[in-house]
Amino acid sequence: MKNKKNKIIMKNLYSYLYTLDGIDSPRECEKLAATLKKTKDIQKSTNKVIDDLDMYHLLLEVSKEFKAKVPFKTSKDLSEFYKVFSDIEQITGTDILESSDRRLRFKIPKAVVQEMEKNLTSNFQNILITEAEKFGHCLDCMITKHPWLHFTLTTMDDFYYLIIKEMFKDNSMVDVEKTSIYNQNFIDKKFDLILSVPVLDDNACNYWRLMPINREYSFIALANLIKQLSSKGLISIVMPEKNVIIDKNLYDFKELLKNNCYIQEIASLPSGLFESTDVNTIFLNISAEANEKICIRKYVPKIESPNDKKIHNLLIEEENYISENEFSDITSFNFDTILKNKYQQ
Repeated sequence: MKNKKNKIIMKNLYSYLYTLDGIDSPRECEKLAATLKKTKDIQKSTNKVIDDLDMYHLLLEVSKEFKAKVPFKTSKDLSEFYKVFSDIEQITGTDILESSDRRLRFKIPKAVVQEMEKNLTSNFQNILITEAEKFGHCLDCMITKHPWLHFTLTTMDDFYYLIIKEMFKDNSMVDVEKTSIYNQNFIDKKFDLILSVPVLDDNACNYWRLMPINREYSFIALANLIKQLSSKGLISIVMPEKNVIIDKNLYDFKELLKNNCYIQEIASLPSGLFESTDVNTIFLNISAEANEKICIRKYVPKIESPNDKKIHNLLIEEENYISENEFSDITSFNFDTILKNKYQQ
């Protein structure tokens, strides 16, 4: 119920902020919302009355942190805003992550996060979540449900780094790093479990200003993440299907894993699962430890309502197991034939 109420607050807030001078983009809106929220939080934490002028000066100081434009010309303007939006203190950093423009910020569906979260077991202690802003509300939920685990969260984005740091500033089990998984040696730690959805298409690469190269960025990310695995670690990752099982990429994928790690699961994900891309995707669990069998799966949407086209949950439609040797022999990967136990050699 709180999430639903906060969505309404955010919708009304952003609609108003867009009417102000200089607030003409989703990022400017995010920055100002974060500034207004933190200013109110600081005022509340002082447990004393702050007059309008001091409040205005406080806002100006906080705006420097977020590099936000301040459209309020006087302390009276700001005071009037807080009277109208008295419920702004109810919103959270998670609400700001969730409310950003989805055309610009890739979001991981809850259905995918649920599959990844199944790996959060007592076997693991140190968890890495890359490009953490993509996980939205699920990020806070995962960390809250597993208070005994230590999480490291990464982001490439200056603003989201500040937001995520603010979200978990009082949690000693959470570290936040500003770094890029597309760079070698992006972090000097080993992890028992890594959750990641790298960039999936050219639109995401363009948004993050990633330079064109002769290798897909999701493949680079996987190669870098493998180096960060502990001796018994696991990577749970979504990648474009073409980068893993199509033509020469299948050979490159096998070479990357050779002598480094082993596939536990490779699964086909339904089309339409990701709002921001139509690229066909696959879900992978890759382990540092050898497995006797590789699980091959096909996920399909769980139909919640005939009128609701959004995919909220996934179901396993088909499942089969093959050996490491069988996988090594496959030169043309096809989910349908493998699931029917007729893989092509």
